[in-house]
Amino acid sequence: MTLPVYSVAALVTGALLVAGLAGPLTKRPRWAVALGVVTALVAAYFSAHQPGTTPLITHAAAIFLIVALLLGPALELHHRQQRPEVVALTLLAGTGAIVLATGGDLLQLIIGMETLSLSSSLLVALGRGESAPEAAFKYFVLAAVSLTALVYGLGLIFVSTGSLAFPSGPLTPLLSAGLVLMTAGFAFELALVPLHWGALDAYTAAAPAAAGAVMALSKLGAIVAIARLAPLAGGEFLLVLAMVGLLTAVWATLGALAQHEIRRLLAYSAIAHAGFLAMAAGSGAAGRQAAIFYVVVYGATAMLVFAALAGLGPEPIGIGELPERLGLQRSLALCLGLMSLAGIPPLPGFWAKLALFGPVWQALGPVPTIIGVAAAVAAAVYYLKPVPDLWGSLRLSAPRPRGNAGVVVAGLVVLVFTVLPSIVWANIGTV
Repeated sequence: MTLPVYSVAALVTGALLVAGLAGPLTKRPRWAVALGVVTALVAAYFSAHQPGTTPLITHAAAIFLIVALLLGPALELHHRQQRPEVVALTLLAGTGAIVLATGGDLLQLIIGMETLSLSSSLLVALGRGESAPEAAFKYFVLAAVSLTALVYGLGLIFVSTGSLAFPSGPLTPLLSAGLVLMTAGFAFELALVPLHWGALDAYTAAAPAAAGAVMALSKLGAIVAIARLAPLAGGEFLLVLAMVGLLTAVWATLGALAQHEIRRLLAYSAIAHAGFLAMAAGSGAAGRQAAIFYVVVYGATAMLVFAALAGLGPEPIGIGELPERLGLQRSLALCLGLMSLAGIPPLPGFWAKLALFGPVWQALGPVPTIIGVAAAVAAAVYYLKPVPDLWGSLRLSAPRPRGNAGVVVAGLVVLVFTVLPSIVWANIGTV
């Protein structure tokens, strides 16, 4: 894996430029959005000729950033004049995700994770509503705890190997402890049980546009980092990782089945998808490839779902209220996103689950795989619950909110992944 230096430099430069021009851009927020979109496109261009999986990761992060930035005008902020700061923080979060996934040594991974975590905490805190600051503070505290585990683990690895590079020598008890601690730190960013509480509240309380970006970028960076690091700790640890993933998927699925508010439901579902990703990451080389395919497809679909919910305010929205709150474009987008998350063929979520459970069966055997499939099937119950009412609401003629460019871009990406999933799969190199 190669760090795309020029892409990272482009994103950081764009973020600093937007932050430096925050005063004049406050009166022209669309200019800030345009500058952010151009920065994301430039970052994607610079990584196009990198070897391995780096281009796929950078391009996926750029897509998530572009959708999030296009949703900027619909972002529910406590202070509306802070939109340029939101653009800058979104670009920094994308930078952190890319560095976390592609860093050349362990210190770079830690720097990437902290950049992503701090930017995400601020994005959550800037949202409107009483619960946003509390959720952001909780996420920040847990990120600080995870940083402690990461630094301690890095210290143990350095003492054992004398280097900050990915270890390649014989596995010693000290080295094993360091790898386990670092993987646990990244598991917080992925939101695995029992390190999921901060992410659960952040996904629920943040403005939908910010929640989608935090969710997609954090999972993209964290699962690639775990897929690169966990195999170095040995096969027994991979089995533990896979079992933690299975526990996470089952627990979060049961929690989501009890939810009646759409954002809380999506927050629990994000934890369940983190569990599926961990199961794949613990299932050998084929499973790690499937995990990268899964996280790119899931991130695009999650961005579509949250784009459909953007601008509806910070108040809780019951599942039964959705048909009255959404317009034609948003209802179609939400239906498409929910059916993909449920794994309905031929939408991309189906291809992602199909790619994932094959390696899981080969590595873990039938019993864990069947439990995981049962959790995925049960998830369809809560994903599809609002779909009939949403389809029925398309016939209503009452004036309702229109969609926006973010919805269109995210919808097009999901449709492309539906027809041509090989665009993602063919660009997955060695992890």
